[in-house]
Order: sequence, then structure tokens, then C-alpha cells
Amino acid sequence: MMVADCTTVWNDCLETVKESVGEENFNTWFKPIIPLRVEGDVLAIQVPSQFFYEWLEDNYVPVLKKAIHNVLGPSGRLEYSVVVDSGNTQNPPLTVSYPNGMGGKRAGNGLDSEYAQSSNR
Repeated sequence: MMVADCTTVWNDCLETVKESVGEENFNTWFKPIIPLRVEGDVLAIQVPSQFFYEWLEDNYVPVLKKAIHNVLGPSGRLEYSVVVDSGNTQNPPLTVSYPNGMGGKRAGNGLDSEYAQSSNR
């Protein structure tokens, strides 16, 4: 398989996303995302905030998964890099990485597992 650059991969994913979410949601939730890199079958994307990440995970996991699988194949995965502090001229933005589709298991620090089970919708 040809090594694709992350912008091309993400743009291909966006084509699929656009069909599913409508113009307004697309512009609000997908336009601000920055593709960072592709490593094997993992696409890393940067989102502007923790809230943004949680909104995507709560509302758009099926759409994102479908898009990633269309473009990168059935083993394709998404990883988020979440900007927790946008930084300034001296300091780069501070980011935290999360895998896609983790639902309530987001933080993965052991405390969440019981909480995630009890709050399953």
C-alpha cells in the first residue's frame, strides 16, 4: 500500500463524514480538526479542546469509524490529540492523546471502570 500523507487520508475521511452529518455540524465539529500523522493504520488528529473531543466521542464515533475504515481499511483507527492548553509564543500547545471509541473508559486510570459500567446508557 502506498504511504499516504495524513492530510490526504483525513480529507478522504471528511468526504465520508460530510455525507453523514450535514453542513452545519461538519463546519462546527470537523473543519477545526487538524490531521497530525498516519502511522500504519492509525490516523492521529488534533482537536481544539477536551469538550470537543468528548462531543465527538459521544456523538460521532460510528461516523468516524466508518470513515476511517473506508479510507484505512477494517483495522484503521483514530487517535486524538487534545489541546488542553493552547500555549503562547514561548510555549507550544499542550496536548493529551486518546484512542477513538473508548466511551466511558477514556481516562483509563482504573477509577473509571466501575463508573463506566454503572453509567452505561
